[in-house]
Amino acid sequence: HTAAAGVSPDIGMVTGPGSRLEWAKKVVPEAYCRGHEQLRGLMEAPFVEPDLTQQYVRDDLRVFESCQPLNIPEEPVRRFDGVTIMVHTVKSPVVDLDGKVIQTVGVSRDITDRKRLETELRQAQKLESIGRLASGVAHEINTPIQFVGDQVAFVDSAVADLLALCETYRTVIASARANDGRLTAEDYARVTLQEEATELEYVAEHLPKAFTSMKDGVARVATLVRARKAFGHPAPTAP
Repeated sequence: HTAAAGVSPDIGMVTGPGSRLEWAKKVVPEAYCRGHEQLRGLMEAPFVEPDLTQQYVRDDLRVFESCQPLNIPEEPVRRFDGVTIMVHTVKSPVVDLDGKVIQTVGVSRDITDRKRLETELRQAQKLESIGRLASGVAHEINTPIQFVGDQVAFVDSAVADLLALCETYRTVIASARANDGRLTAEDYARVTLQEEATELEYVAEHLPKAFTSMKDGVARVATLVRARKAFGHPAPTAP
C-alpha cells in the first residue's frame, strides 16, 4: 500500500492477497529504512498505527473484491523517523487471464506541502473575513456613536450654561439679602442677560430629547455588539 515520501513524487507498491507486500519502488525501502527483503511479505510497512493498517487492508480488499480502481484523496502515512505525511493514493487491480484479481498496484503522491498551503490559505481567508467583519462592525457602530457624541456635546454646552445661570442666581440672591431683600436694576439686568444667553426655552425643550437620543444610541450599539457576539459564538444545537 502507500508509503512515505522519497525523492520521487510518486510512490509505488504492489501487494498480493492479504495485503502482503510483493514489490516496492526504491523510495519505499529508503523511507522505511528497510531493505526489499525485509519488507517483502509484510502485511503493511512498519511504524504505521494498527487502525491505519486495518484501513489499508480494507482498501486492498475492496479492490480485490470489486476489480475496480480505488481513489483515496487523502490518507496519512508515518515514516520510520516518526514524521506523518499526507498522500493521495490510487489503488488499481491486476488481473490474470481469467479476470481474477491477483494483485493491487498502489501509486501515491505526497500532498503534504499542498495540504499545508491549503491550510495556510484557509487561515489567511479567515483573517481576511475577520478583517471585513471588523470593518463592517466599525461602520455600523460609527453612526450611532457619532450621533451620541453630537448629543453629548450639546448636553455638555447646555449644562455649562445652566451652571452659569445658577451661579448668577446665587450672586443675585446674595445681593438681595444684603439689600434687605430688594433686587436692584443691575441684578435684574444680570439675570435677564444670563437667561437669554442660556436660551432656557430651547434647553428645556431639547435637553430631555438629547438624553433620550443618547440612550437610544447606546442601546443600538449594545444590540450590534450582542448580535456580533452571537454570530461569532453561535448557541450549540440540540442533538
